[in-house]
Amino acid sequence: MIKASAILILTLMFTVGPCVQAFEPPNLTNMPEPADPPPEARYLDQLVALDPAEPETYFNLGEVVADEAHTPSQVALARKLFVLAFELSRSQPDSDRLGASICLALRDIERIEQKRRWLLAIAKMLDPRLALTDWSLSRTIATDINNIAYKAATAVGLARAGRGVQARLLLEDPQVQDMILQYEALLGASGQSGAFTRIKGYAKYWPCPQCGNERIVNRPGRDEPKHALCPTCGGDPGPRITSSELIAQLRFESVMLRGVQRSWAAQLVVDRGEPLQDPTPNDIALFYTIDATKTQYKNGTWVMPGESTPPETSTPTISPNDNHDPKGPNHDPKGPNHEPD
Repeated sequence: MIKASAILILTLMFTVGPCVQAFEPPNLTNMPEPADPPPEARYLDQLVALDPAEPETYFNLGEVVADEAHTPSQVALARKLFVLAFELSRSQPDSDRLGASICLALRDIERIEQKRRWLLAIAKMLDPRLALTDWSLSRTIATDINNIAYKAATAVGLARAGRGVQARLLLEDPQVQDMILQYEALLGASGQSGAFTRIKGYAKYWPCPQCGNERIVNRPGRDEPKHALCPTCGGDPGPRITSSELIAQLRFESVMLRGVQRSWAAQLVVDRGEPLQDPTPNDIALFYTIDATKTQYKNGTWVMPGESTPPETSTPTISPNDNHDPKGPNHDPKGPNHEPD
């Protein structure tokens, strides 16, 4: 009986053991972004009810969409509503104050610092009250911004090192999130979005679920050595990132640690030498490539007032008498001058 039990235990060890596989964290570097559902479906009733004669309704709905936006498509819808509200308000009396508020709303959802400054300059041009500065608070504000920048750089470095618990604590700070989103272009090779999502993903899946970033695991009941290299992280905890992504993260941390926009070199890294743009209110719709003449939402598309939506195109059908020849029933494949055999 004892011999049979021993044989059974050895059999289970050799059959079940090889089937146990180490946990492999997902590769977030090349993971495709899931398709975002169209945000217009969520706000369909409000979009259809918009009236071009009331620009504030576009502005108010844009604030609602921007406040609830979590995807690029939702941000794009909020931006479109703000731009339409700005253009529609230009023809109404006392439009400068509303226009300045719209510029500030656009600035809040804009990530590139140069564009944020451009929008703020237009807002100050429309409403001189915004140009007043309390110089007594400038030093305090600059110190707070640099502290936030330091936390943002630390969060990215912790996420890259696989120290997800500490990184998540910093990323929960809304000011740190805004700072990373504002300079997110630095984290991508060509300024693409989605880098902040990857950073949060790294912080979520690490530390190593098996060794807790200790790099080794115990081998109970085994001969020497008593410890072995962790089979999950291979003794090297942290996400697997490409060389270009590593360079981008180091570039981001360098700008943050040197002080936000403190030197010409930092400015060149942020905007890649993009020329400055004059703060002209007439350029807002053109800048965002939004057709400001299409101000009504009908049947899932933006149209001009009084314009009907384009008819749906139907797929052409083939008649049975056409012999399934797309060139016609009397088409001769050998040509019109062919003599019969």
